[in-house]
Amino acid sequence: MKSPFKLLSPADQIAEHLRSAIRQGRYVGKMPGIVSLARELRVHRSVVEKALYLLEQEGLLVSEGVGKPRSIETPADFEKSGVRISIILYERDDSMNRVISELRHQLLAAGHELIFAPKTLVELNHDPKRVAQMVNSNPADLWIVQAASKPVLEWFVESSIPALALFGRMEGLPIAGVGPDKVPAVREAVRHLVELGHRRIVFLVRGERRKPQIGKVEEAFIHELKDNGIETGTYNLPDWEESPEGFHRCLDELFRITPPTAFLIGDWLLFLALQNYLGWVRKDKSDGIDLICTDSNPALKWCHPPVAHVYWDHIATARKVVSWVDKAVTGKVPTKQNMTRAKFVPGGTWSQKLNRKMAAELKTG
Repeated sequence: MKSPFKLLSPADQIAEHLRSAIRQGRYVGKMPGIVSLARELRVHRSVVEKALYLLEQEGLLVSEGVGKPRSIETPADFEKSGVRISIILYERDDSMNRVISELRHQLLAAGHELIFAPKTLVELNHDPKRVAQMVNSNPADLWIVQAASKPVLEWFVESSIPALALFGRMEGLPIAGVGPDKVPAVREAVRHLVELGHRRIVFLVRGERRKPQIGKVEEAFIHELKDNGIETGTYNLPDWEESPEGFHRCLDELFRITPPTAFLIGDWLLFLALQNYLGWVRKDKSDGIDLICTDSNPALKWCHPPVAHVYWDHIATARKVVSWVDKAVTGKVPTKQNMTRAKFVPGGTWSQKLNRKMAAELKTG
């Protein structure tokens, strides 16, 4: 018996995306050229060319000759459906984020159109006024905002524009939201480090997690330290300039007087940067330092020993976003925040390695 599932090639996926865009009336009369579409969709021109050829074979597009834009021929029974959804990425590379990729796949399969806003939150410096200008200049039926700061999400609330917060500082705001609930997992991670004997524990997070006030996850981190008898201050949750140079200056300052013995890191890119720093800049002082990434990324599986991290189901998270879209298209935009359970996954640690070594030496000694 043949499988009911069909694996789509990149050209098939782009053809479906363009078919959906035509269905929604985004493209009328003439189709944009290959170069323009490749730039918009961030794929190779050869993939776009194959996708356009598939639509020609369906009769949806008609070639007008070499170098000329194709004409759009929509049949009378060509049903228009779906909505146009624009997503504001945190930063440009997040277009390949596994949650975003899964979300795009699910929304396209549901007949919707998902496009990326022309500017990211980092490029807009998380400025609500600049975000407002971009949103008003690029109309969409629904908006998804990835990892936004509180001021940006407050602007969406005040504007009444249908929007969903995908991660970010949504706590306490009347806006729909989806993301992992990391609070229990982070508290467990801190307890894990304390049990290993750590007292100098630092949590490195991006600026929007610290300002204007610290977020729920960061607050839980501070409370767990206090509950374990550890005095807290700016040392544990340091402020730093949002740049590679600022990140390294922060690390230099931390190691200048009282080097941390353990780090929680709120972003897998920061985790890789910290690993690099410890391996090259502080190679002589990195023994005994434990790292826990409170983000989750497939790249971490390639590390040995395994990286301790916080995990959540990215497919289930994407499904929650699609569920919100399904309800929003009816005109009743939900404002419920539907979080995915996250869990702490212990990995290999220097402390465990050193403890095993000491135990072996005592046994043989």
